[in-house]
Amino acid sequence: MRTHFGSSAMTPAHSSEKIDQLIHRLHAEQERVREAIRRDDIPAANRHLMKAWRAIKDAAATGPRGRDSIEKLLTSPLADIRLRAAEAAINWAPDLAVPVFGLLLFENLGEEVSADERLEIRTAAKLMLYKYFNMRSYDRNELIEPLRAYGVDLPYFDHEKWQRGEIPTLPNRNKGDSERHE
Repeated sequence: MRTHFGSSAMTPAHSSEKIDQLIHRLHAEQERVREAIRRDDIPAANRHLMKAWRAIKDAAATGPRGRDSIEKLLTSPLADIRLRAAEAAINWAPDLAVPVFGLLLFENLGEEVSADERLEIRTAAKLMLYKYFNMRSYDRNELIEPLRAYGVDLPYFDHEKWQRGEIPTLPNRNKGDSERHE
């Protein structure tokens, strides 16, 4: 087996290539998830989501270099890629993953992101936070204080206005977005 020299540990030459391939596979499968969601093909979305999770899990299993590559995805311009990276990184770097989940609850996800995609991203992020903070409540406002400790200022959500149909506009929301917030 060929090895790289220059560090204190000998590393297989193919490990960087393997990690790059796994990250590429994650991006490709996540793109297929987006396409399936947009055409309302839930079985296909689920199939590709499982493949995306497998790619990121395999990248994490390669060791520190794989985990570093996943951590770099926490700043991806694509919200669903940030979500997948945070779902993996919560296991070894919660201080990096938790703020990503918190921001996904209210940040502008981009006009190209469909309402169904926004719902999936925001719901998954919220559920990961409830699990991490060991919360049994589904009141998003109960995440305000825990997230503040991670530097995320989650806006208060007025449930009474939502129930009356007066849906509040959150900071950095998509223009004209009428999505109801979970």
